[in-house]
Amino acid sequence: MNIGKEIALEAKKFGLCAEWYKRMLAVTTYKQLAEMYFDGDDWSMEKDFPGLELLRKHKGALFQEGMIVDSVSEKFENNFRIAFFGNCDSEITYNNYSVGNVIVRHASKVKIIAKENSKVFVNVMDNAEICVIATQNAEVIIYNYGQNVKYKNEGNVTIKRKSWEK
Repeated sequence: MNIGKEIALEAKKFGLCAEWYKRMLAVTTYKQLAEMYFDGDDWSMEKDFPGLELLRKHKGALFQEGMIVDSVSEKFENNFRIAFFGNCDSEITYNNYSVGNVIVRHASKVKIIAKENSKVFVNVMDNAEICVIATQNAEVIIYNYGQNVKYKNEGNVTIKRKSWEK
C-alpha cells in the first residue's frame, strides 16, 4: 500500500472531504503529505489527525519534512513550517527577518527564540509547553487552542485564545 492511500483511508474516517481524499490517494512522497498537512493544518488540528500512532510509524521520513515526532534535544533554525508532535523537547530559533509557522502538539516542550525582526506564528494545543523569547524587533503571535497548554513568554509576544467552536 502506498503511503498516500494508507493515510487517506485513515483521514476518511475523520471526515476528510472528497476533494482532499482524491488528492491524498495520489500522494507518493512524504513531502507531498507534509505539504497537505500544513496546507490543511486547521482541519488536521481540529480532528487530531494524523493520530500519534500513525505519526510515530512514519516519524523518520516525516522528520525531513518538518513534522517532528518524539524528538529530544534537537535544535532547528528558520524553518518556515514545522510541527512538533508526541513528546518532543526541542528548540527553534528565528532570525534575520525570517518568518515561521510553528505547531506544537501533545506533550511536546518547545523553546522558540525570535530575534532580528523575525515574525513567528505559533499554534499550540493539548498538553504542550512553550517558552517564547522575542527580542530585537521580533514578533511572536501564539494561538492557544488548548485548555492545558503552558507557556512562558518574554518580549513582543501576543497570545490569542482560540477555539474550534463556531
